[in-house]
Amino acid sequence: MTEETWRRLETFRAGWLESLAGPVPAQEVDAVSSELGLSFPPDYREFLLRYGGGMVGPYPIFGLRISEAMAMGFASTVVWQTHRYRDQKLPGINECLIISSDYDASTRWPEDFNPQRHGAVSVW
Repeated sequence: MTEETWRRLETFRAGWLESLAGPVPAQEVDAVSSELGLSFPPDYREFLLRYGGGMVGPYPIFGLRISEAMAMGFASTVVWQTHRYRDQKLPGINECLIISSDYDASTRWPEDFNPQRHGAVSVW
């Protein structure tokens, strides 16, 4: 993320203190990354270190902490969400982190879904 993106997150947080959960120690971030068997993309790792998880606008960003705002309907973590999808045995899921959701309750991959490493984000 750019410095402008970080600045906007800080501005957003200042206006809605309950939106973001709080910092997570690097050792904990690294332990969860290892547990899930994937390296966290640098920007996501930095988000976890700074904010832990939370709501950004209307969307949850699953992390290692649940913000007060997330407790109003989006209470979850990256660990829980990623395991939820892995339990469904979806093709390619072991190469993915589930860091957000629109909560349509679907755990079905689109037929043309092709997981990519190195921080690529897929939206469908």
